[in-house]
Amino acid sequence: MASGEHNLSAQIGGEQFISAWVGGPRFEKNTVYLPGFERNTVFLPGFEGNTFYQSDFEGNTVCLPGLERTRCIYSGLRETQCIYPGLRGTQCIYPNFFRETQCIYPGYRGTQCINSGLRRTQCIYPGYRGIQ
Repeated sequence: MASGEHNLSAQIGGEQFISAWVGGPRFEKNTVYLPGFERNTVFLPGFEGNTFYQSDFEGNTVCLPGLERTRCIYSGLRETQCIYPGLRGTQCIYPNFFRETQCIYPGYRGTQCINSGLRRTQCIYPGYRGIQ
């Protein structure tokens, strides 16, 4: 990974559950804490005050001050919905335990996230170099 990029990942039972890379000018010096995979917190200094809570992977909330009222709810890893008011119409549906997952961000053309069988999650943000 290039300078300024970081790998965000979590593992369950030794298998990779979710992995993503964030980098670029707006995401520099990101740090991730995944203690016991419960009430996990992700700090994104580029978006100060952002917090990502994972409590048994249910009722998780993501707050992005830059995108007010942004929420991601993971209920039993089923029917996950991510709504980004800052990017109207944006939503992510994770059916069947994250299989065949696709995330489309209208604000960023061509942006998509593919989660296949809980493995090798890929997030591509054309607007930010090196992120995948």
